[in-house]
Order: sequence, then structure tokens, then C-alpha cells
Amino acid sequence: MAALRYLSECRRPENGTRSLCLAIEEPELFQHPAQTRVFAEVLRSLVASADDQTQVMYATHSPVFIDPSDYQQVRRLYRVSGGEHPEVRLRALTETELRQSLEDHVSEKSIARRGTTRYVKELAEALFADAAVLVEGATDESILLAFAERQGFSLGAQGICVVNAEGKDNLILCHAILTGFGVRCHLVFDADSGPRKTADADTEKKTEALRASIVKTAKILSYLGAPAEANPATASEETHTVFEDDLDTYLEVHWPAWNARRLELIAQGEGYVDNKHGPTYAEAARTANGEPKLLHALMENVRAMPGRPAPHA
Repeated sequence: MAALRYLSECRRPENGTRSLCLAIEEPELFQHPAQTRVFAEVLRSLVASADDQTQVMYATHSPVFIDPSDYQQVRRLYRVSGGEHPEVRLRALTETELRQSLEDHVSEKSIARRGTTRYVKELAEALFADAAVLVEGATDESILLAFAERQGFSLGAQGICVVNAEGKDNLILCHAILTGFGVRCHLVFDADSGPRKTADADTEKKTEALRASIVKTAKILSYLGAPAEANPATASEETHTVFEDDLDTYLEVHWPAWNARRLELIAQGEGYVDNKHGPTYAEAARTANGEPKLLHALMENVRAMPGRPAPHA
């Protein structure tokens, strides 16, 4: 790394400017995990200044070296089968293309800010997947992974990545970035407008939050090309799964054994706690009796994604 820094600081005598193109094949090889992150930061720092004429290119299988907020710098290579010979294609995404795909759905200010995508940790990993399931939060992710394990299959082994988008507001932007790179996506989100949420809106603040959530839900459905309903019913479709209240409420009502098992785990202690807690939710989904039909439908739609054509560029 010291040598790389030195090379980037060298100047050509004839004009005094830096001129270096550094190409690295799989920079993650033989690296300790913590050192890998440091190495990725060093490589980015070499080109951090706009005045520097230093270019760094690398081919990698590690999400550590991918910064989703700088998606314009990413080139995704993927193999296409089915012909006489395997074919490798390249996908890239410009800001202009992203803006066009998000027109009337996400503000230009939100697209330009890009800060949220930097902190969606699994977004970089999803660029290596065939398909991605985008969920609102960590407990949703835990439940889906545990339910898949309960069925005896691994989503990762089938090329499917579950991405915690860190909130409902980030779902559309994350979806647009991934589909722009040819990754098939399925959205899982709460409508937050069902009977329980409506009954709980007993203050002005809660009522305003309910209205805002209804608008967000309609935007997501419109973006997906589905009817922009204000109060959609719980359903799993090819492109998305929506819960009229939220996933927690659905499980409590339609999988009471899950809630009973969750409470049992909390009573036992041993690291399982009350409220929204990923490990507790996951263990309940993994070990409770019975299974809700909707989660089976969700898994069927998700597992069918790798066989579908990649999104158009």
C-alpha cells in the first residue's frame, strides 16, 4: 500500500502532472478481512482528488470494494447461457439513465444525494447476485432467511440476495440501481394502512404519519407498474409482496404459533428479547408450528426470479 501511495504521488518530469493507471486482478486475495477494508479505502483515496490523473481499475468478487453510491464507476459482468456458447455481457448505469428510470417517482435531489445507498450495506453484495429481495428492515430480512432455511433451501445458493434497504423510503432507489445493472428484484414492504394501523392513528401526529405512508405505498406500486392503491390488500405478486398493515401484524394474525413461539423464546431468555429483534423473530420463524400460505407464495415468486430474463438496460 505504501508503494501504491508512492506511485500515485510520482510526477512526470515533462509536465509535472500525475499519470498512472493501476489495474488489479482480485485485490481481495490473500487479505485479512480487516485489511481488505483498509486496502479498498486506500485504492479509493488514490483517485479522490479531481486534479490527480490517477485511474484505478480492479476486477473483484468482494462487495467490500464496491461503493453503491458511486454506481457510475461500476461495471457488472455477467454470463448469459442458452446459446451455442456462453456469452459474457457488461452492464453499466449512468446518472442520466437512473434519473430517467425514476422520473416522477423519486426526486432529483434524493438521487443526487446518494447518501442513503452508501449505508445500505447489502446493496454492494446484491450487485453480485442473480436476483435480490428488497425489504424495509432487519427483522424482515431475518424472517425471510429463517423461513427459507425452514423449507430446506438456501437463497444464497440459488443466487438470491436479501437486501435490507434501511427503510421504506429507500426501496425504489435501491430497486432502480440494481435493475439498472440487470439484477432482478422483488420488493417486500408494509402498506401501513390496514385496520390495525388505522385504529392506532389516534393522534394528529399518527394520522399524518399514516397519510405519508399511504402516499409512499402508492408511489412504490406505481413505480412497479401496479395499480397505485391507497389501501392495498395483503398479497404476493411477481414483482412484490405487500402487507396491508405490516409483516409483524400479518404473522401475529395468520401464524399465531409464530407469535407464541416468539413469546416463549423471550420468556426463556438466552439472548432472545422483546420488541423488534432479528434473532428472536428468526428463531420463531424457524421453529414455530404451522406455516402461513402467503410466505410460501412469496418464496415461490422469489425463487422463480433467477429463471426470468434480466431487466432491460
